[in-house]
Amino acid sequence: PTPVGRLGKVAVVFPGSGNQFPGMGRELSAHFPAVLHRQQAENRRLRNQYAPEKFWADAVPPDTTAKQMLFGQVSLGTLTADLLRLLKVPADALLGLSLGESAGLFGLRVWPGRDEMLSRIEKSSL
Repeated sequence: PTPVGRLGKVAVVFPGSGNQFPGMGRELSAHFPAVLHRQQAENRRLRNQYAPEKFWADAVPPDTTAKQMLFGQVSLGTLTADLLRLLKVPADALLGLSLGESAGLFGLRVWPGRDEMLSRIEKSSL
């Protein structure tokens, strides 16, 4: 067997909606604060995107909206993509299921405007 990092290709898979869970991203962000520092430099409303009072708790509160759930999933995807970038793991391909496509496009910076997307979601009737 050969090491993936030298000769193989790496596909980053982003799951769709419904994969949210209590505490998602809490430990990763605590262990790798440089990832959030980078994101803070790119986003004015990073805290609203992560909604830590909702997702970093031990249980997702019942008043959490579907819109918050959607953007929580996108935030976790970007956190994971940025962690892989920090660890110098190349992304040769992106695979996304439903909402995972959007999370992947934001995470790999194909779509850079997370603040704009959050504003649009908040204003939508979705």
